Amino acid sequence: DKENEKMNTHSTSKILKKIAGFLISMKFTIIILSLIIITSLIASLIPQGNDINFYKEEFHPFISWCILSMGFYHFFTSFFFISALIIFSLHLFSCMLYRILREIKHKQKKRFGPDIIHFGILFFILGIIGEYLARIYDEVKTRPNFIVRETVGMSEERQSF
Repeated sequence: DKENEKMNTHSTSKILKKIAGFLISMKFTIIILSLIIITSLIASLIPQGNDINFYKEEFHPFISWCILSMGFYHFFTSFFFISALIIFSLHLFSCMLYRILREIKHKQKKRFGPDIIHFGILFFILGIIGEYLARIYDEVKTRPNFIVRETVGMSEERQSF
């Protein structure tokens, strides 16, 4: 029993190390950056912020469905784009942390250039996310507390209030 448990723990540990290794690898960097770049290029070709009916009228039904279902009509403020930026930020942070811990552990010559670049990119992305959150806050702040859809039993004069 103990031997089986030890083998299961070892195999689980091995799988977690492989996953962690992939998440801090250059392959993952290329995948996430390619995803952000390709989707941003597609979104930049599509007019942003128009009414949903605009996309239904101007584009083929399948293309308008793709635009609306994937959020390309407001892409740069969409959940997908912000999530991709957050994942990329976490990836940069984990790569930087891994490098720093490896340099401390192996007492290698310290090279801080890549770490400074990582910090710069992280702060830039955090600025974008902060700007996004500030705009959401401003938009929510200006909304009314409630909207009256219909009034019943009130005079016209009183309904104008």
